[in-house]
Amino acid sequence: MAVDELEAINDAASDEDKASEATMEEVEKSYAELQSYYESQPEYFGIAVPYFTSKDAKEGPISALLSVADIPRAAIGVEGGVTIDQVQQLVDGFKQALPGLVQVHGDELLAARKQALSHIKDGMTTAEKLLVLNDWLGNYSNFDMADIMKNQKKDSSSEDTSKQAVEAKVQKAAADPFAELYKSTAFGTLTNRKSVCMSYTAAYNYLVQCAFPEVYKNSDGTWKTKDEVNGKLELKTDADGNAILDSEGNKQYITKVLKKDEDGNPVKDDQGNEIYEEGGTPDYMVDFVRIQWNSEVEMLGETSNFNNPHFFSAAKVDGKWYYVDSCYNDIYVECMQRNRVETDGNMTHSYFLVSDTTLRDQFKGNFDYIDTLYENVATDTTYEDSWVNKAQGPVSYDDTYYYYIKNTSSYSQSDGYKKGEEQIVRVPRKSGLTSSDGEEVLLNLSTGDTKSDNKEAAELVKKEFAVDNDVNSKKYAGITHSVGYYNSALYFNVNNKIFKYDLESDKITEVKEYNTVSAQQDEDNEFTGMSFTVTTDKDKTVHTVKNHPIAALAIKDDGKMYVSIATNYCYASDYKYEETNYNSEYMNYKMGNQTIKRGGDNDNQEFMWSANFVDTLDMSKVSSTDESAHHFDKVTVDSTCDANGFTEERCTDADCGIVKADTKEDTDQKATGHHYIKANDLYYTKDDAGNRKSGTYYLCTNCLDAQSSLPDGETAEHTYGNAKATWNDDNTKADVTVSCTVCQDKELDALLDDQNKDTQELIKTAETKDIKVKKPDDFDCEKGGNVTYVATATIDGKEYEVEKTVTVEAGQHTYGKPSYSWSKDDKGNMICVAKFTCEKCKKEEPPVPVKENATTDNGTITVEKVEPTCTEDGTYTYKAVVKFQGESYTETKVETVKKTGHKYDNNGVCTVCGHKRPTITLTSKKEVYTGKPISIDAPKVVGDVKDLKYSYYSDNACKNEISEPTDPGVYYVKVTADAGVTSNIATLTIVPQTAKITTVANATSYMTVSWNKVNKASGYYVYRSTNGKKFTKIATVKSANTAKYSDKKATKNGQKYVYKVVTYYNGNQTVSSAYSAAKTGYRLSTMKVSSLTNKKGKKVYIKWKKNSKSTGYQIKYVTGKSKAKTVKASSKAKTKTISKLKKGKTYKVRIRSYKKVSNVTYYSAWSKQKSVKIKK
Repeated sequence: MAVDELEAINDAASDEDKASEATMEEVEKSYAELQSYYESQPEYFGIAVPYFTSKDAKEGPISALLSVADIPRAAIGVEGGVTIDQVQQLVDGFKQALPGLVQVHGDELLAARKQALSHIKDGMTTAEKLLVLNDWLGNYSNFDMADIMKNQKKDSSSEDTSKQAVEAKVQKAAADPFAELYKSTAFGTLTNRKSVCMSYTAAYNYLVQCAFPEVYKNSDGTWKTKDEVNGKLELKTDADGNAILDSEGNKQYITKVLKKDEDGNPVKDDQGNEIYEEGGTPDYMVDFVRIQWNSEVEMLGETSNFNNPHFFSAAKVDGKWYYVDSCYNDIYVECMQRNRVETDGNMTHSYFLVSDTTLRDQFKGNFDYIDTLYENVATDTTYEDSWVNKAQGPVSYDDTYYYYIKNTSSYSQSDGYKKGEEQIVRVPRKSGLTSSDGEEVLLNLSTGDTKSDNKEAAELVKKEFAVDNDVNSKKYAGITHSVGYYNSALYFNVNNKIFKYDLESDKITEVKEYNTVSAQQDEDNEFTGMSFTVTTDKDKTVHTVKNHPIAALAIKDDGKMYVSIATNYCYASDYKYEETNYNSEYMNYKMGNQTIKRGGDNDNQEFMWSANFVDTLDMSKVSSTDESAHHFDKVTVDSTCDANGFTEERCTDADCGIVKADTKEDTDQKATGHHYIKANDLYYTKDDAGNRKSGTYYLCTNCLDAQSSLPDGETAEHTYGNAKATWNDDNTKADVTVSCTVCQDKELDALLDDQNKDTQELIKTAETKDIKVKKPDDFDCEKGGNVTYVATATIDGKEYEVEKTVTVEAGQHTYGKPSYSWSKDDKGNMICVAKFTCEKCKKEEPPVPVKENATTDNGTITVEKVEPTCTEDGTYTYKAVVKFQGESYTETKVETVKKTGHKYDNNGVCTVCGHKRPTITLTSKKEVYTGKPISIDAPKVVGDVKDLKYSYYSDNACKNEISEPTDPGVYYVKVTADAGVTSNIATLTIVPQTAKITTVANATSYMTVSWNKVNKASGYYVYRSTNGKKFTKIATVKSANTAKYSDKKATKNGQKYVYKVVTYYNGNQTVSSAYSAAKTGYRLSTMKVSSLTNKKGKKVYIKWKKNSKSTGYQIKYVTGKSKAKTVKASSKAKTKTISKLKKGKTYKVRIRSYKKVSNVTYYSAWSKQKSVKIKK
């Protein structure tokens, strides 16, 4: 098949890229050597699986080789795609690298295999072994998200099939074939402990093969060949030995299975060759499956097409095939939910022994194809309903039981998400995976019910679980509860605590509590979200959090517990600060053609890949009850928003930290209460114009509680303090800064992100010149000494003082620029007084005055005058020259002299400049109420005016000025302008909106008229006419909420009645709307059923008295809750027979008349109902 693929590649190549026959032979030879080496090393690679060799798989051996270099399938076997020369480069590179992997890392791989297989116990079923290996692999390895992100930055798309993209990928793989093989073999996952889905799958398949030697090995321990296990693929040929082709011209193959005797031994022919025959089932039990994603994925507001391939396993249990995705089971939170990084202990079993059908349904609409040999084979759903499917986190076990956290929550498209309980349970191992017989709840985290006698501890667990469920889950994404097994005890997390359930004594104890947690960062980890570990070294600390919950925990083979402290440091902020306002109700998921979305616009995208601070504990210490193994010391824990502070003895070893029982004591530090601020949240959800939506919320910056509205009794404001100052050079001025004492050092988006800014300033600054100097009474600059400057600033009505002490060297006084004060004497002459102050000691010298029109030893003042005119201000510029201790100082003051304005004579002409007085004329206006302010139209202006000012009044005397009016009423308007010009007074009348008559109808004995309610109405006037021309007011409805009038004088049978309605409003004056459109009705007297009789044949005979003014009649009849039926009768009729009724039923009957005028039908009111039972 490899040769077929190579030929297809070369056949599709352009003439320029087509390889010669010699080159084809060379590459075929090289590939055969590569394959031969691979198959000769099953101890390190396992046995090649059918997926890469089967005629039914889309992925052939060459395609599989190229996929290692991330070359998309669409670039294989097409013109402009991958070439034979490029295949040769890859084959040569892998030929060199493959032995290198074995030589350098082979022992590491075998050690990891040994560790994995040590978890396989005697008596385990196939399914149990598969579960153990799935969970072990998830605990052992991490997904290499850094590699994915690095490649995404370099490649525009993993499915880019351009010639340049293919060449770049070939060169990258050829330059470092080790890196590519790490990602495609078990070596990446088992030796590097970090890789991608292809390596996860290769590692899982390899371990499965090793765990089932009865399938993959001979009795002497040697490995079987791939043909012995998978079957032998042979080319179909005709009688002449020519290949048989299918309808598309492709060679056809057939799989033959090794023939065995009754004891399971291979049957051989006379020459000693094993015999293969058609039919039968191959022995192999694990294989590859590939899904090709094609899904629109939104990340941080940008939608892109995710079209990467993903690999997982197919596994056979008791003759039935299932799928196992060891990668997605491990990284569900990181890859599928994407709201937290991969977290030890956060493991799902949703993709363990799942059917092809279920997987296709779940991923419907999000993939192009699933390349599998088991589409119509892997159909069994047995394990999807087993207890394993509810297992939250890795499953632990001892010789007797399996232990896990059972989550009974469920989700379906019809019922949505249903919250269930979380329980620590155990199931006897003898029950297997499909039976819950003997299941026992050790501790119900949700209710506190427990097998233990330690009810007090169980209640504490219940309380802490409630915090997770009701509080933490609304602040932090992707947190879960998990359990780990160590030395006959279970360790589990709730809130920020770790508890222990001793399986021998059934005792529950608190082990450790996380309060203040600091983290250091591994700068070499390219995926920042996975780079934080807990530290006590202040010099290495990059972030610190307080009282955050535990995201999950896991106990691994190295005897360490890995505890992940949940944070909201996220990818969107480059992990610089914590995101807030998590929306736990939000969901947006595409399934087929349906998008399931709820929770509003707050889309949580900023919480993508929330980081954990990972703490590593030595279980030999943590589990020790010997006090001498610990270094206990009293630790003080600060109070929180809702809890008092306390002290407690804890082990101070960094890899332990357990609490000493019964040492917790409250301190005098009481709960602080919340500290809310109001903040803006810019969502990634966009409106129709493509702009990001936003909202506001209230955030407690201590505990990260976020609310859409401020809780009762709370305030939303900063608490300012910690005043600091920045001084100018001579200490005569300072910028005083205060910051919120609660928020100042916190790393939160609401405080640090320019887009999600709190609505108050975290830091406020005020400039002040209020500087006082404190110094000893005998201080003198010539002697020197210390002086203290005190800056006083007022910020938001509160005074803050900041001091600065400086040492003044001995010497003379130093004078800077003086301060000046200006005034005038009783004759109008300007006076300027200069005050000189020593910059160092602040000693003030006697004032130095200078005066206009007077020259003295102190100096003088000169003035330049520009006189005002009718329309322009004038200026007087004073220049003071002050002499002090041989130096001259100059200061200028500009005084504005107001313009004089025009002085008009009786003819309206200015006597100063000849300007003619302008006129302003307003026109009265009438408008309909809109709910918005209404303004008068612009006036007619004759002449040159500016600074027009509109004034509105509620009274005609124009004394009560108001803003632009909104409500109905009569208002008075005038306009003023510069030079004292005033307009006439005009009226602005706002009338209510016109009502619309909705119905004119017959009541039992009169007519009714109804209309729509009108905003801003006091009531309505009702008018009536009998000819539609002359209308008379018949009623005043004095309530705006009453929109119906009963005209009890409209009683004449057959009479035409026409109605109009006018809206009125009692404002500053009563104003009325225009008339509504007229609406017509005809009075028709209410009918009466004279008699109602049951006739033979299941009929009813109805009789009534005619209405001479009618055009016809309608008869309505109904039985029980069935739908009523209607029949008609002519105007001449007085009776009607209704047939086809149901015997034994009672029918209710009523009648009404109608009149048709100009294609409009008018109805009377219905008569009273009469009943008749059908007896015959």
